[in-house]
Amino acid sequence: MRRYALILNAGLALLTASVADAQESGHLSANYLKQATPLIHWPQGLEPRNADVFVHNEGWIDPPSGIVWTNLIDAAQWPSWYSNSADIRIEGGQSKLAKGVSFSWKTFGFPIRSTVDAFQPGREIGWSVDNPGFKVHHAWVLVPERGGARVITEEAQKGADAIKFRLDQPNAIYDGHDWWMSALKARSERMARHEKAAAGKRAESTLRRNRMSRIFISGSSAGLGLMAADRLINQGHKVVLHARNAARAEDAQRQLPKTEAIVTGDVETIAGAKDIAAQVNALGRFDAVIQNAAVGYREASRVTADGLPHVFAINTLSAYILTALINRPKRLVYLSSGMHHGADANLDDILWQKRRWNGSQAYAESKLHDAMLAFAIARRWTDVLSNSLEPGWVPTKMGGPGAPDDMEQAHLTQVWLAAGDDPKAQVTGKYFYHLKRMDPNPQANDPALQDRLIAICAEISREGLPV
Repeated sequence: MRRYALILNAGLALLTASVADAQESGHLSANYLKQATPLIHWPQGLEPRNADVFVHNEGWIDPPSGIVWTNLIDAAQWPSWYSNSADIRIEGGQSKLAKGVSFSWKTFGFPIRSTVDAFQPGREIGWSVDNPGFKVHHAWVLVPERGGARVITEEAQKGADAIKFRLDQPNAIYDGHDWWMSALKARSERMARHEKAAAGKRAESTLRRNRMSRIFISGSSAGLGLMAADRLINQGHKVVLHARNAARAEDAQRQLPKTEAIVTGDVETIAGAKDIAAQVNALGRFDAVIQNAAVGYREASRVTADGLPHVFAINTLSAYILTALINRPKRLVYLSSGMHHGADANLDDILWQKRRWNGSQAYAESKLHDAMLAFAIARRWTDVLSNSLEPGWVPTKMGGPGAPDDMEQAHLTQVWLAAGDDPKAQVTGKYFYHLKRMDPNPQANDPALQDRLIAICAEISREGLPV
């Protein structure tokens, strides 16, 4: 399509007499009339066969016809993309053109008042001008084809002024409409690109919302639990933290202000663990639970208010109680440790009543228990993805400043297992280290040992594991 400036052509004087005579007489040649589309509803008397001036323009616009239509009826915006229109005022408080709506504007430098008298939403719009010296009807028709639109615009004029204008500027109307068509094409295609980009962003946002998970992390006021929570929140997930007391909860809230909520309670006691589970359930269902609460490998011997070794109570029994009492999530993640590989489950003396206390050994046993619990759940709850992992020996408060492993890797696997859409994370009954599968201590996969551990924990806590 071409754009032309509307200027007087010095060559007009050279028009042949036959053309001038034909136009002056108001008779259009058959070639003009053959272009007329039957799709336009013309006002009586302004049909192409009765017109003194008739112009037909046609083009293809790639975007769907709905976008093209939106631009045609939004007359107030025409001057922003079609400079042969100006000073548009839509009457009657209307914002868009519609049947019966009148609007005043300038085109070809002439001020005119038009009224929409043909209107088929999405398909045809036409407006008429009725002045003493000329009558005009200008129509647009959209024909949806192959995902885009064939666009036809035609104008018929009648009257002495119409003939005079055509004699003075024989190509002006055609060129002006060609210009309009070209501008409409550019405008519509630009809008289509913007809409496609916006739709992509909306789809991405919807996908993120659909993928957004709600996750509870025990023992998450500091260390790896807090780091995992931070990453999950930054990924767009909702996270509920757990802190031992109000002071720790306040610290966690300051560090992660976007956390959804923080439950408080001490997992060291059976009552405390049960209360935490009740608080979590009161907040609604969760997509994943990360069993992170634990004490380390340098603990001295200490007995809880329930008469239990505190390492067992915190690291093993609380994970069981939270598993048994929190409404069943879609995913469960249990933090174990590399130290579990050299441990024995020691279920016959799980409460350290026969052996001399060894903090390192107690810790290793408890982390083996966590892996056993994860795999027992995977075996029993087939609708849940239940896995275990070791984060590495990292320099947290628990691990100590001399721990040699990579702190930047330590929290990634639990985040991946809790909320990742990677098929490699959508498994159950597996053990991981730094996002990769690893073989656990063989005792962790022993169903008989798993069942014994479940039975011991159920008896001590007086809470059975739901079927």
